[in-house]
Amino acid sequence: MRIYMDTCCYLRLTDTYRNPRVILEKIAVATIIGLSIKKNWTFAASKALDTEIEETQNATNVTKELYRAIAKEHLPRTGYADLLIKHYISHNIRPMDATHLAIAQANAVDLFLTTDDILLERGAIAQSAIRNSIRIANPLVWEKEIANDN
Repeated sequence: MRIYMDTCCYLRLTDTYRNPRVILEKIAVATIIGLSIKKNWTFAASKALDTEIEETQNATNVTKELYRAIAKEHLPRTGYADLLIKHYISHNIRPMDATHLAIAQANAVDLFLTTDDILLERGAIAQSAIRNSIRIANPLVWEKEIANDN
């Protein structure tokens, strides 16, 4: 399985917020990363993700090192991804989020994880018009699903 986690997921790993949802998402992301070793899942990344993590002010050095250690496959930005970016932006998805989702979609990853509720909602609507769309999920929701499957 190939998984693309957006910046929000990587930032969750070092979040210090005491909000129950943030804590649960942090645990879910860590659990998914742990399971990836056992299940031989691959985490995909892109130049856009590299740049965003490097430029995010609240991305600690620990977050950056974890990202570099986890994200092993770098996906190219293709012409098809550029078309998808326009499609996602037309559905009111922020340009950087549209870029991440489009690169993941164009490279046929199996799963796109984000903790961003707006991206989850708008991404699902935008994906309904695309053939061979990828799964977009919150890590907490997806982690519970796979736990129930085992």
